[in-house]
Amino acid sequence: VGAESELGAALCDALAASGEGWEVAALCTEPEGGAAAALGVEVRPFSPFTPSALARSLSDADAVLVLSEGACGSGGAEPKAVGRLLKALPARTRRLLLVSTHGVDRTN
Repeated sequence: VGAESELGAALCDALAASGEGWEVAALCTEPEGGAAAALGVEVRPFSPFTPSALARSLSDADAVLVLSEGACGSGGAEPKAVGRLLKALPARTRRLLLVSTHGVDRTN
């Protein structure tokens, strides 16, 4: 999520070209997928306020990379969408990376 941002497009390109066997799918708000589509990765709809469509787009995700709007600017996931996205992750998802401008304070 966030493949429509400059960082997202670069990450899609790097993952697809890594030779590690990643099947990269970019969740995009624009139907044509913008820069992500030009890289040859699969484009899926990112509809954070339509739970069934979001669940379909994430249904086979083993890993999810979320680029927030705050960290990546235009093309990143807006704050309201991030919460809905996290709720829609399937049980099979084992890896989640969230790129954000917010940090975590130490708890000890």
